[in-house]
Amino acid sequence: MAADGGHAVKWQGLVSKVVVPAVLSPVVAGLIAAIGTALVYLITREMAERPRGSGFRVGQVASASMVSLAHGTNDAQKTMGVITLALVANGTIASGTKAPTW
Repeated sequence: MAADGGHAVKWQGLVSKVVVPAVLSPVVAGLIAAIGTALVYLITREMAERPRGSGFRVGQVASASMVSLAHGTNDAQKTMGVITLALVANGTIASGTKAPTW
């Protein structure tokens, strides 16, 4: 918008492709998380306290490991995107060509 003005934005797709998903995604994610949590509690309610606590502890470590792995890989993708954008802006690679595969 800074370079071309407001007419460069395709306003007709803004609501359906940006606003609606931005509003609905946290609601859907919250509902899925609540249902998943309820199911886990229902499945494990008959277990003894000690093995249940141990299982949840191991599961928490595993899920935290996967979240940190996913976070790190997303950072690398963003960095490669910025580098590719810099190469296009510099004229080193032409706009629209396939990005380098590092």
